[in-house]
Amino acid sequence: MIVQGSVSSTGTFACASSKRSILTASRRCHIDMDASARSRGFALDLENALRRYKEATFDDSDVTKCTGLSVRSWRELIKLGAVRTTGQRGHGRVRQCDHKSFKRLAVIAQFHRAGFNLSMAGRLGYLLPFDERIYRDCDPIPILFDPKRNADPKTQVPRRRKDPRVDWFDPNRPAKADPEYDCLIDIFDARFVGFRWRNHNPWIYGELRDDGRQFVSWYPFHRQNFVHEQIFYDDTAFKEFYETSLPKWDFRAETADKIDLNFLDYSFENHSADDDPLRIAAQTVMQNPVVKTSINISLAVRTVLRRYLGMDPQA
Repeated sequence: MIVQGSVSSTGTFACASSKRSILTASRRCHIDMDASARSRGFALDLENALRRYKEATFDDSDVTKCTGLSVRSWRELIKLGAVRTTGQRGHGRVRQCDHKSFKRLAVIAQFHRAGFNLSMAGRLGYLLPFDERIYRDCDPIPILFDPKRNADPKTQVPRRRKDPRVDWFDPNRPAKADPEYDCLIDIFDARFVGFRWRNHNPWIYGELRDDGRQFVSWYPFHRQNFVHEQIFYDDTAFKEFYETSLPKWDFRAETADKIDLNFLDYSFENHSADDDPLRIAAQTVMQNPVVKTSINISLAVRTVLRRYLGMDPQA
């Protein structure tokens, strides 16, 4: 005898709905686990990249992939003497550059994109006022790490800051301008070159002549002030700080600044007087330029460093 029964349609739907909920929850769990794994993987990659960055050895691949300069342009800059590299040249040799040269190449690449040939882009990239300060402010190590805290015993890297003062190297945010800190170069009518910081009025520090083939500096790069310290020991040890005026390319300068002077072709003129005709002309052009080219130097450096650290796509 067959006993016939009935199944509630509501129960069937409830069962199916329950199965769908379980499947959905399972998928979400897998997605969350994948996202968590990717996050851990990225964090590990970032830590590795930061350790490599601290070693200050950037090779051809780093330069071309991060700055956007072609291999040919990079080699031409080396041949011209615009950049100092370590290592030997020749087939199979690995050329490397340090932190300062790597950051300077970010600036040179932007001058080149603005229309300057490699030779002039190299000169303008070197003769950049306050470059030491710009490069230091844009460096990810003091921004992300706290030197006052003990280093990690496993990695020997300082501990990360819990709340960095700026978000320039936040992998979850894109590279962007920061008007509060950024330094810019403004070129007026393809002639007068100005330096601008924090949206202040530009300060003219040089002039392009001979159709952009010559740069005459109004800023004394041949008289840079270097601060030294001397320690005296008697009853009480103390330090005395003193300044010395030296050329930027002096033999005592760091490797990146020991540039080929034949390439640099440095020329200086003093136009600091208020009634100087060229300064008056520059002020007039600056107020009403026909063409104005602006380069955000700080953002250019940060973008290249973010690419190196894997935060942004390579060029």
